[in-house]
Amino acid sequence: MRKFIFVFFLGTWLVSCSKGIVNSKVCSINQNFDALKGCSENYDSFEGAPETVIYSFLAKSVLLDSKVVMQWFYEEAGNYTLIDSFSYYTKRDEELIVSGVDRNFLQPGAYVIKTTIQNTEQKFEEEKRFQIKSVSKPQAHLFLVGSATDPSGLVTRPQTYYDLSSPKIFVSSYIYNAKPNSEIKIHFKHSEKGKFNKTFSTRTGANPKSKFLLYAYLPNLNLPLGEYRVEIDLGTDVFKAPFFIDATQEIKPL
Repeated sequence: MRKFIFVFFLGTWLVSCSKGIVNSKVCSINQNFDALKGCSENYDSFEGAPETVIYSFLAKSVLLDSKVVMQWFYEEAGNYTLIDSFSYYTKRDEELIVSGVDRNFLQPGAYVIKTTIQNTEQKFEEEKRFQIKSVSKPQAHLFLVGSATDPSGLVTRPQTYYDLSSPKIFVSSYIYNAKPNSEIKIHFKHSEKGKFNKTFSTRTGANPKSKFLLYAYLPNLNLPLGEYRVEIDLGTDVFKAPFFIDATQEIKPL
């Protein structure tokens, strides 16, 4: 049975799983998940690209306003990359805590969720691990839309909302298991039919790598306001991510 550290001002005590982080489980949003009950079963591996990976647990017998921090890391060769972080303050003596990471931030490999519940008198910690296994068909992983990239083209500043001052909208994704001599399309589409539709296209070579970075950008010049989606069309499947353009920074004449 996993032990947790219970911290008092006068000393440190070990307590059992009956307090703190209780009944922690990992599942996908389509696998036995209930918004009011959390994950009913625990999964340590997923195949392909689950829509959303969910982590849930019961915060039991902790003080009110205890800070709960859940950090999601991608683990590779002993190095940890922070994927996302969630903070929450407990409001009841016993309550369900749920967090999730969208498929667009995930790729095949190993992950660890590090959770801490802490206040001035007590501290509980746990690590939960799971894996995402690749499948043989072409897939787009770590599919990000953002406002900046690193020199390789990988989006480093994910962003969903843009205004008229944003010069470019970047997109990047790791493509797995692309087929030889196949066409890959990136579509930028407005949600209202006919308002905006732009396509970029590329082809793989005779021996494509099992994993490579695909990236493009859309100049934000006189684009219609509203909801958009960017799609990566791999021929067999289409992967989608939303973004929005609003008029927050629009300068209107007096």
